[in-house]
Amino acid sequence: MVFLALNRQDIRSNASIEEQPKEIKITNISDNSFSVSWLTDKQTSGFIVYGDTDKLGLTASDDRDKGGQTPRNTHYVTIENLNPQTLYFFKMGSGSSAYDNNGSSFSITTAPSTNDPPAVAEPAFGKVVNQAGSPVPGALVYLTVQGGSPLSSYTREDGNWLITLNNARTDNLSSYIVYKPAGDTVDFYVQAGKAGSARATADTNNVRPIPNIKLGGTYSFDTQGSAAQVTLTPPAQTATSDFSLQNIRQASESAIPLSVLATGKGETVNTGQPTFSGTGRPGDIITITIHSSQIVTAQVTVGQDGKWSYTPDQSLASGQHTVTIASGSNQDTSNFSILGVTTPTNSSAKTATAPATPVVGVSSPIWIIFLGAASILTVGILLAVKLE
Repeated sequence: MVFLALNRQDIRSNASIEEQPKEIKITNISDNSFSVSWLTDKQTSGFIVYGDTDKLGLTASDDRDKGGQTPRNTHYVTIENLNPQTLYFFKMGSGSSAYDNNGSSFSITTAPSTNDPPAVAEPAFGKVVNQAGSPVPGALVYLTVQGGSPLSSYTREDGNWLITLNNARTDNLSSYIVYKPAGDTVDFYVQAGKAGSARATADTNNVRPIPNIKLGGTYSFDTQGSAAQVTLTPPAQTATSDFSLQNIRQASESAIPLSVLATGKGETVNTGQPTFSGTGRPGDIITITIHSSQIVTAQVTVGQDGKWSYTPDQSLASGQHTVTIASGSNQDTSNFSILGVTTPTNSSAKTATAPATPVVGVSSPIWIIFLGAASILTVGILLAVKLE
């Protein structure tokens, strides 16, 4: 693999301290999935960039973003379709920036496959309300069954939430926990950002449903569900535990280097219609400008899977070309060459719009891939993208 120099433009940070992820928690760890949740002081979009290597390459949106991204103060992303007992790396996309662990990706290992069946599915459910008794939508709800790994969910528009207890595993994730139908403690932590937080303890006997949890309080519910506001000492947590409901390491803005990765015949392709493929934040507009004997400008919308693709519908000329990829106010430029192609006769400017199609998945940074017919040039431009 050869690393080549690249003409670059200055990419300046527009990141806001209000977009920085806080109270980052990893929960619901299974053999094929896990959840990441966090808060931001500012309502902003949230997503996860992840992969089984530190190059990442895949993206996942907030579980609640079904028809497009919605700015929120609470963020909840479930990473699915993973392999058992495998180390995965991830960074958080929050607003206009990507965030990591002081220059390194966060990491988590999925649970191993196990032959022991989980307990019979029994849900814990309830409602989160504010001090006035009104439902609180979008609150993050965490619970830990005695002896188990943390589980989580979020409240719907009516303030209701539901978590299936039998998904909990032991602290080392090697097997499912066995809990008593009554007599085992369930610890709750509710976080609604600026709306407030709450803590509660209950018995496995009275979590179907648990009495309403009101933000701003700390509660102990007895086995009959009666509530008393009390001062509780939070459950003991091991500082190094992957399953702690305390914050994992504070995230910092990701400073992703700009580089070009080239294989095959270097910077040369032998087709006049190379395919430009890449990734971005779902719903964003990517503008591709090719400077040739003609100027070709195309705009594509990043799909909900974080992927986009564009192929010029006219052949580009042989020789050196420059391509600029822009997202919002951020852009970068690289060069590539085409051999053995007749120069097009139409020199007029052309603007095209193409739909996003699947390639590889990353929300931020952006990757660009040129695919030739007989030779392949892969140019990956990693931007410290400040998507707006």
